[in-house]
Amino acid sequence: MKKLFYFVVLFFGISAHSQILQFGVKGGLNTSTLSGDGNISSLTGFHAGVFASIDLVIIDVVPELVYSTQGASFGNQDVNLN
Repeated sequence: MKKLFYFVVLFFGISAHSQILQFGVKGGLNTSTLSGDGNISSLTGFHAGVFASIDLVIIDVVPELVYSTQGASFGNQDVNLN
């Protein structure tokens, strides 16, 4: 019975310890526009990136890298800011 108890404690200790660092991807659709005079309309783009979740004792740190397309449309010309 003691061996089973130690095995269960060890198993859950290792599985809880493995949740300290997690990785993931993120993405989605976005619309952006610029302000100014004239006929300005928004452009539809996307954003995509990766992140890591680091579980510390009191707080979680989540660094991430994200690429996002931005811009606007002035009449027949598009301004892209990536």
